[in-house]
Amino acid sequence: MIHILYSAPFNLSKSFSTPDFFAAKRRDSNCCRIFENTITNTISVFDSASPLANQTLEDTGHYNLMVRLSETLPENSTLVLPDVITLGSNVVEAISVVERFLDSHIHLEFLDSPWMNTKDLELLFRICPYETKTAFISSLTKTIEWKISSPEKSRIPDPKISQATTKVKKNCE
Repeated sequence: MIHILYSAPFNLSKSFSTPDFFAAKRRDSNCCRIFENTITNTISVFDSASPLANQTLEDTGHYNLMVRLSETLPENSTLVLPDVITLGSNVVEAISVVERFLDSHIHLEFLDSPWMNTKDLELLFRICPYETKTAFISSLTKTIEWKISSPEKSRIPDPKISQATTKVKKNCE
């Protein structure tokens, strides 16, 4: 089962969704949305297909909510997150949360950092779990440090469309 986490500093409506949700819905018809309010530190699930349906998790911070979520999601499910930065406020918290999800056999999928998707590493985790986990955590650390240190560099630049001058066009023919 696929779960998509939406995080905002206010309560999102039950009908809120994004194109990513519909893309996940095509992969899994039981895909459901998880809404986090970062001000009240609550997580709510409204989709009836989820085993967490109509539950609200409440705790004292984002890290604790992620820990509770890792304990609550069913095994072999996938959690879709917007980016690796949503795992925690710093590298240590993010590593701790990732280890909890991996130990609970919950796959992580990152929309802005697809090279960090744990489903792609599933075979490696089975064959040599310690080495794969170590390499994954090292990559996670570097990715978070890169995104935190320079947010403008972490964005993929928009393609620039330019038109060659007439002089260049004549030389190419």
